[in-house]
Amino acid sequence: MLRLSAVDEPGNQATREIPFVIRERQLLRTFAVDPALFSPNADDQLDTSSISFETLQDALITVTVYEQGGTVPPAELMDAETVVAAAGTTLVWDGNDSGGVAAPDGFYIVEILAEDPTGLLAPETEILGVTIDTVGPTLTLPQPADAGLYGLPLAVQASATDGHPGSYAITLIHPNGSEQTLREDQGNLVPGTAVTISGVSDGAYELTLAAVDAAENETSLQRAFEIDTTLPVASITSPTAGSVVDTAEGLQLSGLLTSAHPDSYEWLVAPGEQPGEEEFAAVWSGLLDEDGVVEYAWANPGLADGVYTIRLTITDQLGRVGETRIVFTIDTTPPQV
Repeated sequence: MLRLSAVDEPGNQATREIPFVIRERQLLRTFAVDPALFSPNADDQLDTSSISFETLQDALITVTVYEQGGTVPPAELMDAETVVAAAGTTLVWDGNDSGGVAAPDGFYIVEILAEDPTGLLAPETEILGVTIDTVGPTLTLPQPADAGLYGLPLAVQASATDGHPGSYAITLIHPNGSEQTLREDQGNLVPGTAVTISGVSDGAYELTLAAVDAAENETSLQRAFEIDTTLPVASITSPTAGSVVDTAEGLQLSGLLTSAHPDSYEWLVAPGEQPGEEEFAAVWSGLLDEDGVVEYAWANPGLADGVYTIRLTITDQLGRVGETRIVFTIDTTPPQV
C-alpha cells in the first residue's frame, strides 16, 4: 500500500492510499532510456536517445513512445518481435513518429511490453520518460549595445534562461585579440548586471554571451563596442592669454580641441577675470565630426573696453565636458596725442 499524506498551512490534512503489487520480474531483466533529455535537431549533439533492455528468457517485445493524453502519433519502435533470452537490445529513437514526422518538444513516455510466447507467464509492462528539447537558451544582452560607446566602469546587462539550463559564459575579446572570461557558471543567468568591466584600456572590444542547455542546444550573442575613458581637452590659441586686442574690426577666435569621439563645442565670453557661471554669454557653437582646430571670426563683438574671460568648451559623445579659459583685454580707444 502506498500512502500519500498532505497538510496545508491551517493544519488541514488529507491522506490517500493506493494499493499496488510488487512482482518479481520473469521476462524483463533491465530497461533504460539514455539520455532522458535529447535534441533531435541535426546538430550532432544529443540527436537521438537510446532505449535498451535485456530479457530473462525468450519474449515478444513491443516498444512504443507516445505522448500521454496528447495528439502526437506514437512511434512504434518494436511490435511484438521475438527477443532471445539474455540478449541485450538497444533501439534508437530519432524523435520522429512512426510516419517519420518530427515530434514537437515535450515529455514522452517510453513503454515496453514483454509477453511470454507460450502464454504461461503474465505480460510485463514498464514505462520510462524521455524529453525532447530542440530550443536553445533565451539570451538578452541590452548592454553593451552593438556599436556602442562607453566609459568605465561598464555594467554588462545580460540574461540566459532555459527550461533545462546547462551553463553560460561571458567572454571579452580585447583589441589585441586576447580573450578574457568575465563570468561562467551553471544554471540560469537572471536578468540584471552580470559583470562589471573596469581597468581596461581604450579601444574596440567584442563581448560574447554564450549558453548551452542540458540538451546541448547552443545560443550566443555578440556585441562590438568601444571603450573611451579619455576626457576631452580644449585649448585657446587666439586671443592669447594676457593680450590686449582692438575689436573695432572684429575678434578672431581660434582653439584646438582633442577628443577621440567629439560631439560639439562652444565659445563663451564674460566680463572680468573670474566671472561666475551665470555671467557667461554664448558667442558661437557648433557640432564636431572630428577634433582639431576650430575658428570663429567674431565680426562685431560689441563689447566695451575692459578685461574679459573667453571660454572654450568641448563635449564628447559620452556627455563629458572639457574646457579652458583665458583672460584678455579689449582696448578700442585710440591713444591721445
